[in-house]
Amino acid sequence: MPMKKSRHILSAALLISIIGSSLQASLLDTQALLSFAAYCPFNQIQSWSCYWCKHPSTPKLTVVDAIYNQNADTSGYIGYHNNISK
Repeated sequence: MPMKKSRHILSAALLISIIGSSLQASLLDTQALLSFAAYCPFNQIQSWSCYWCKHPSTPKLTVVDAIYNQNADTSGYIGYHNNISK
């Protein structure tokens, strides 16, 4: 009997995990699109006009600052969007 009960608990936990992950899928997609934008040309990041910035699923971001390090050839940005549901 204990084995059957533990299978039900495991099944319920798995179901909750699957439901929870599907609810967060759109948030993960948004975060991925925002990450992709960091690889765009620096001037396009500053104006939020690159391919990934303009993608229909990417939130319209207000870029506060964009940073470029020439020695490391890396860039990044700081910004926010007003969609508080994400």
